[in-house]
Amino acid sequence: MKRLIALLMMLAVLFTGALAEALPVTETEITFADLVKEENTQVAGPQMSKLFIENYVRENPDIIWEIFPYLEVYDLVQHFTELYPEAENYNTYDALTGEVKNLEEGYCVTFHQNLAADDPFGGYTPWEYAAMCAIAVRELDADGVNIGYYGNAEVSFTCLDKETAFRFAIRHNQHSVYCVQAADTAVNPLYDGSLNPIEGVE
Repeated sequence: MKRLIALLMMLAVLFTGALAEALPVTETEITFADLVKEENTQVAGPQMSKLFIENYVRENPDIIWEIFPYLEVYDLVQHFTELYPEAENYNTYDALTGEVKNLEEGYCVTFHQNLAADDPFGGYTPWEYAAMCAIAVRELDADGVNIGYYGNAEVSFTCLDKETAFRFAIRHNQHSVYCVQAADTAVNPLYDGSLNPIEGVE
């Protein structure tokens, strides 16, 4: 009888182990709350971009060559509807080709900060905007610069890694990150609206 019980216990252990291996391992979903103690705002308002770029270029001098393709983005975003009158609302476009990008996964985030709610571009020069685009592409491992057209044109970048996107949002004082698959927005608790004022958001 003891041998039978021991055998049954051994089989139970083996079965439990096999079942555990067969079941998918679920990873804990990272949230902004997990990062707020580790990260802080590095670019506190668009006026800080110049200093941020200077420091970034000093540490990564090769980024200079990646800036030039984006020199037109500053004007393109501001005059998007004039340049692309047939652009359809609720679409994302490639900033360099103007083609529609069908996003199926990833996290959309930007570096852009408004100087004022009614003056979104006043804190940048075209060169600074291009440099920030190049830096964002590199830091987010994005496939390029996007223009999201949702009532108005906005520059954005798609990052496939959630933690990277969230950290970038905190460092660049962004209100939120948009998750493509979930069609959901995660709000950054460290966002300072006084430094990046957005209409309808306090």
